[in-house]
Amino acid sequence: MTAVTVAYRSDVKMNSDYYYSAHVPLVEERLTSRGLRATEVRKIVGTPTGATPPYQMITTLYFENALAFNDAMATDDGRAVLADIKNFYEGTPDIMIGEI
Repeated sequence: MTAVTVAYRSDVKMNSDYYYSAHVPLVEERLTSRGLRATEVRKIVGTPTGATPPYQMITTLYFENALAFNDAMATDDGRAVLADIKNFYEGTPDIMIGEI
C-alpha cells in the first residue's frame, strides 16, 4: 500500500470550508476509479509543546501501490485535482509518498 501525504503549512492562507466541501469530494470522485482506496483528513490542532504546528491540515491518500498513484495523477482526473489546489490554498503543499 502507498500513502500519499499532503501537508498544508500553517503560515499559508487556506480556505478550509472550500477544502472540506469541494476539494475532498473532488479528490474522491475523480480518483476512486483511478485506484484511490481511502482518504484520511486531519485538522492539526496543536503540538505537545504548545508551539504553533507547522501544518494546519494533513491529508493522506491511500493507493494500492506507487504505480497506481502515478498512473492516477497522469490522467485528466489527476490534473483536475492538482489544479483545484489554487482554489483553496495560496501556496504549494508539501507532498510525501510512503510505503505501508
